[in-house]
Amino acid sequence: GDTLGNMGNQLADPLWPVHLISFASTCNAVSAALQTELHSLKQMHIKARCLCAKVGTTCRTMSVSAYADWDHKGIDCADCTVLAQIITSGALPQLLALDLQDNNISDSGLVALSDAIGKGALPQLIVLSLGSNRIGGGGLLSFSKALAIGGLSQLVRLELYGNQIADTGIIAFAETLGAGALPLLKDLMMDDGPFGTEHMHLKVVCQARDISLR
Repeated sequence: GDTLGNMGNQLADPLWPVHLISFASTCNAVSAALQTELHSLKQMHIKARCLCAKVGTTCRTMSVSAYADWDHKGIDCADCTVLAQIITSGALPQLLALDLQDNNISDSGLVALSDAIGKGALPQLIVLSLGSNRIGGGGLLSFSKALAIGGLSQLVRLELYGNQIADTGIIAFAETLGAGALPLLKDLMMDDGPFGTEHMHLKVVCQARDISLR
C-alpha cells in the first residue's frame, strides 16, 4: 500500500492527471489502493483548470509552456495557494519566466508560493516578476527564507517594485542575498527611494555581487 501510494503521488500531476488515472486502471486492486490519491488529484485538477481559465490558458498548455505571462489577471491569495500546489507537485519543471505583476498576491499569497519555491520545484526559472502585488515585509521574509535554502537557484531577474515592503523586510532580503542566495541574479527591480534602490544595506550587497539594482 505504501509503495503504491508513493507511486501514486509521483504520478499525480494536477495539470495532466491521465498518468495516474492510466496507472490506476491497470487492475482493480491498484485502483482500490489509489482511491485517496485519485480523489485528491481530481479535486486539485478542478482547481488547476479554474486557475488556468482565469489567466486565459489551459492545463495542457500550462504543462508545456516555458513562459507564464499572468500580469493583470486578478490573481489573489487563493489562486497562489493553487499555483503553489501545482508547483510543489513538480508539474512545471520547464518554466523559465513567471510574470505575476499587477495582481493581488499580498503577503499571504507570497507565503504560499514561497513554500513551494523552497522545495526547489521551479528548477529552471530565470525571470520572476512580483511587482505591484501589495506584498509587505511578512511576504518578503517568507520569500527570503525559501531563497536561503536554495530556491530559484537559476534566477537571473527579479522584480519587486510597487509593493509595500518596509525596512525589516528589505534587511532580511539583503542578508539572504549577502549569504549567497540567488547565485545567478543579475537584475533586481525595486522602488526608488529608501525602501528600494537607496536602501544602504541592499545597495552594498548588490554592489558586492555585481547585481544591477534599479
